Amino acid sequence: MERPNILVVDDSMPNLMLLKDILSGYDFGVTAESDGEKVHGILKNGNIDLVLLDIMMPKVDGFEVCRRIKADPDTKDIPVIFLTAKVDEASLLKGFELGGVDYIKKPFLISELMARVKTHLRLRQAETQLKDFNRQILSAVVQAEERERARFAKDVHDGLGAFFSSLNTYLSLLSHNKIAADELPSVYLEMKELIEEAVKETKNISNNLMPDMLANFGLVASVKSLCKKLSPAGEPQIVCEADENFVEPESNECKTSVFRIINELLNNALKHSEAKKVELKFSRQDSLVRIDYTDDGKGFDPEEVQRRIKDKPCSGITNLLGRVSGLNGRADITSSPGNGVKISIVIDTKSDTKTQQ
Repeated sequence: MERPNILVVDDSMPNLMLLKDILSGYDFGVTAESDGEKVHGILKNGNIDLVLLDIMMPKVDGFEVCRRIKADPDTKDIPVIFLTAKVDEASLLKGFELGGVDYIKKPFLISELMARVKTHLRLRQAETQLKDFNRQILSAVVQAEERERARFAKDVHDGLGAFFSSLNTYLSLLSHNKIAADELPSVYLEMKELIEEAVKETKNISNNLMPDMLANFGLVASVKSLCKKLSPAGEPQIVCEADENFVEPESNECKTSVFRIINELLNNALKHSEAKKVELKFSRQDSLVRIDYTDDGKGFDPEEVQRRIKDKPCSGITNLLGRVSGLNGRADITSSPGNGVKISIVIDTKSDTKTQQ
């Protein structure tokens, strides 16, 4: 672990010098500041692992400094320990409510100071490692998704390629009038059989792609399990709910497609949205299944996305819209920079049932 850096904030110069000497003696990097107004700028520009913050200071007191630290997404995870002579219950409670992780009473014992500092630095390190591990897991999930898509492409090529090649040959011969009139009935029959076999093979491929949990426990349970796998440490927070009267799609093919749509949505959110919270809600009215997705991420400009889709049709949004269209459904997307994303997907299960017959 690199040498931790601690910011000490106190309007008393003797206190600053004492704390700096103590902490430097334990091989910590120390930055000393007497003006609470400058703290936020130091944290934004520096690599600070922990803040020791006096409460009673002129201009801006420690409570307000802490509030500003915790209000900024870039600094809110930095632990703040209050240094204070105010140990009444109201002051302590206010400090914790504002996001402080601990307090040290003045005058302090060096052994107590170092014990608390080392404890919260270890917690900070563990939290950072957990986030790194979480990112590695998400990367592995995305890679697994890409491998699955590659396998699907191979299955389609190997399983359907011959059918399509034969159909293409027949169509070419027909378009150039190279089949005798008396042979047309048998050719049409052969083409019909090829199409039927291709449909059967497509269903087989689709069924093979259906996750075991989806087959055994249903759509909502599988999506909830997926949410836990994608966010094992709770960052971002992914909430999945279903109406009490929600009835899942009847066909396995439809359930599998909806599961893939949700997977696409969540992967896009984890890779691009920078969201802290993602919400999914399932509802149903008659034959219409509805999925409402919202996140509090950075959002996007829909017009810019449309331009990118034209330049790169294989984008995540394109895949998502393609899957929805394949179910004869519709997707309404609402977003703007800084305001998250809302997506409502509606699928008519009657249409799906007819497609499967």
